[in-house]
This record gives sequence, structure tokens and C-alpha cells, in this order.
Amino acid sequence: MGGMKVENVTSRVLMLGDNNFSSGKITLAAGATLVAGAVLKRGAGNVEFAVATSADDYAAVNPFEIKNETGNSKVFGFRALMDGRVRADMLRVGENTATVADIDKLRKVGILPVKVTDLSHLDNQ
Repeated sequence: MGGMKVENVTSRVLMLGDNNFSSGKITLAAGATLVAGAVLKRGAGNVEFAVATSADDYAAVNPFEIKNETGNSKVFGFRALMDGRVRADMLRVGENTATVADIDKLRKVGILPVKVTDLSHLDNQ
């Protein structure tokens, strides 16, 4: 007789619905990775974005991981998440998890962080 098969789902998606996007560009250093959920600020131009710090005005969130696997700085085209519901636990301001103050700043621009229950977490294995 066979045993029970347990399969853990580990993929997480930042977006929860009602999201709007805008075409943009971001420059990443050689070998850099921009994580899904990175909070962004406006860059020099209308379509340019940069990674935000807690002192910046927030403008968007990066919806998917972007990797620069080249040996040089590179400009990437992407679709910045401009508003809608997102997972609060995936948001990052620089290297840090978003704080309550960061979440309040995101709400002011229409990005609505929501606490979710992640069923993919191991509980009894």
C-alpha cells in the first residue's frame, strides 16, 4: 500500500489583482538582481525608474525578478506595477522588508499591500 504524497508549492506571485502597469526602463549594475516586490521611485525621465529608499517618494513596484547576467551595466525594459493589490510580505525597500510607514506611502500612490495567508509554508513536515 502506498503512502501519502506531499508536494510543497513554493512559487509566490506578488500581484493579487486589479493591477495596472506602465512601460518603463531600469538600469541594473553588472550581475545585479532586482527582486519581485522592489519598491521603485521615478528616475530622470518619464519612463525611467530606480530602486527607492525609505526617504524617496514611491512610484511603482517591480512585479517580477529581473537579473542582469552580463558583465556590464544594462538598461532593461519592463512593466512597472503602478497600482492595485499586492502581497505585503513580498515588498522590499532597498534590502529591507517594507515597514508600516512604507506601506502607508505606497497606499498614497494606489498600491494596496494586503496581508495574505501563504498555504505554501511548511507547517508539520
